[in-house]
Amino acid sequence: MTEEDKQKKPQGTELTPEEVEKLKLMEKKLDSLLGTLQEREKKLVDYEKKLKERDEEWARKRKDEEERWRKELLDREKEIEKREKELEMQKIFQQERELEEKERILKEMEDEITQRHERLISLKKGIGMERKDDVKMLSKMLTQNLAGVGDQDIILLITPPQQHNDVAVSLTRMLVEEKGRSGVYITFNRPFEQLVSDFNANNVNLAKIIFIDCISKMAGRFPGKKENAVFIDNPSSLEEIGMYAEKILARMPEDRFVILDSISSLLIYNDENSAREFSHFLVNKLRLEKAGGFLLTVEKEDTDKVVEIIQPLVDKVIKL
Repeated sequence: MTEEDKQKKPQGTELTPEEVEKLKLMEKKLDSLLGTLQEREKKLVDYEKKLKERDEEWARKRKDEEERWRKELLDREKEIEKREKELEMQKIFQQERELEEKERILKEMEDEITQRHERLISLKKGIGMERKDDVKMLSKMLTQNLAGVGDQDIILLITPPQQHNDVAVSLTRMLVEEKGRSGVYITFNRPFEQLVSDFNANNVNLAKIIFIDCISKMAGRFPGKKENAVFIDNPSSLEEIGMYAEKILARMPEDRFVILDSISSLLIYNDENSAREFSHFLVNKLRLEKAGGFLLTVEKEDTDKVVEIIQPLVDKVIKL
């Protein structure tokens, strides 16, 4: 205590030794408490430092983990993309194999038809009957079978395998030459050049026919651009075929017809559902355009299946 404090201190209030001792003890406790607080503050600072270091470590680990996840995700996306490409290639290879198999079946059918046709020609020559006479005979038979059929009717025509091509020629000749009609000839069966050769040989006016050739390009027989023909890359491109048929039909004068040659060949290149949908589209378009239609098919073991698919769509089924 300073002298000034002592002077100011009232008389009779001097500290006793006990009080001084208590004050010293309190001061010592305060010093101890201050030390404890300082120590706790230091521990708190150390704890905050550790928390900061831990947060930084967690942030670093999180960043590393996110980077790892990002890399795994990119790797997985690349793997998925690679797998999708592999699946796409497998699908393409499978389609190519199926197309090759269909081409093989078609070639076997063509060879068989050619052999039968050659045998038939040989037989006809042996009895003095030429092909033109055969076509004329078929024309008479067709006229009889189609008696009562309206110009806007849609017919499923079932033909014998050995006479199918002659029936197609006879039918076209009857429609064009005898009835003076114009039409669209969709072929899945024979290429454009062969059809033109047969039609010319039987005096069919080609100026009244537009061909949609679905097989020449696939078979490597593309003759180049023609004014009266459209060449489809793939016989399975049914939407494209339908689009061309619709456009060509719309440009033709009244009293039109469409010949589809043939349902049998259509089913070689397309599954049953696709063939049904395409036939349904074509028939509906013919009805809207008020045009007649002839859906040809070769009589064979699965003819009943073809009839089951097509019969609900047509006005009449005729078997020659």
